Amino acid sequence: MSSPPLYISGPEVRGLVSMTDLMEAMRPAFQWFSTGRVVQPLRTTTQFQVNNQDQNGRLLSMVAYSSDAESLAVKLLTYFPENMSIHNIQNLQGIVLLLDSTTGSMRAMIDGVVVTDIRTAAASACAIKVLTLTTPPKTLCIVGSGVQARSHLEALTETISYTRVILWGRNRSHAEQCVREVGVEGVEVCDSLEEAVRDADVIVTVTMPKEPVLYGKWCKPGAVICSVGASRPDRRELDDELMHNSVVIVDTREGALKESGDIIIPQAEIYAELGEIIAGTKTLPTVPGCGKKFIVFKSVGMAVEDVVSAKLIYDKYIQKRDNKQ
Repeated sequence: MSSPPLYISGPEVRGLVSMTDLMEAMRPAFQWFSTGRVVQPLRTTTQFQVNNQDQNGRLLSMVAYSSDAESLAVKLLTYFPENMSIHNIQNLQGIVLLLDSTTGSMRAMIDGVVVTDIRTAAASACAIKVLTLTTPPKTLCIVGSGVQARSHLEALTETISYTRVILWGRNRSHAEQCVREVGVEGVEVCDSLEEAVRDADVIVTVTMPKEPVLYGKWCKPGAVICSVGASRPDRRELDDELMHNSVVIVDTREGALKESGDIIIPQAEIYAELGEIIAGTKTLPTVPGCGKKFIVFKSVGMAVEDVVSAKLIYDKYIQKRDNKQ
């Protein structure tokens, strides 16, 4: 008889793994995916009207199997936009189920919201490391002040050294609170987005707008833009000028073409998946020498990121438990 599954809470997750741990786990995961060594169907979204409430609920399901990681995982996320105001509970909730890839037995249930927050930031850190390998960046700008801005500020300052870090948010007090909560010293909060991005070598956008917030005319040639937000086909963060003047790298080509308004609306040309760059099957062009001004990494998120994160968290949990015995 198999043992009952573990439950690993959000606070436990954060105490078990560092952003550096997660970033290092992402690099092979991207390569496995882009070289056909991961089974990963497209994310499914089920939308419905909540009983007796004027709101639409959403259930997102993500599944992946990796023989290299020897793991299978399923992530379920629910988004009920009025939860906080009506019920005083989080709008976004979720769980990652880690399964034994040989028997199908459930190994662990892990807080899915925390896993999503930290693995997304770790994936961005991995992408930026790869895309700035020949020219180490000096200035980082994060656009946004929500949950993902916090996790990205933590991940990017832990894994890459910058001489200047800038954060912009629509609400200055929220932006200042974001910086305080993360606790990174020396972060500048800027009132003007145009001013914030003007000299940035790396720009990370973690927003959910319907219309672009970042414009190519503001960015300096050679900048690497990591677009994480607006991962819906009717929303976008980046304008046409930026998208058409960039070498566009994605995490998943199939996912970006279905889910990313930044790709779909301007009909942007995808040059490669990040995993192809890591594997060496595609060479990253020299910008602006290739005729493009910028590099854009568009992240829509992949289930294989949850697989390797859940496996790492589980292994760390078991190691810590066994060391106590």
